[in-house]
Amino acid sequence: MPLAHAQALLGHSDVRLTSKVYTHIAVEELRGAVEAVGRVGAVG
Repeated sequence: MPLAHAQALLGHSDVRLTSKVYTHIAVEELRGAVEAVGRVGAVG
């Protein structure tokens, strides 16, 4: 996943924060998180 996409999904105002915090997370872990957020958003 491009870093800018992760930044947008996480709501970070600065891509540097996303880079520092999330570059160690594997793509599959991010995919699971995005799916979970989608399920939560669908409920409301």
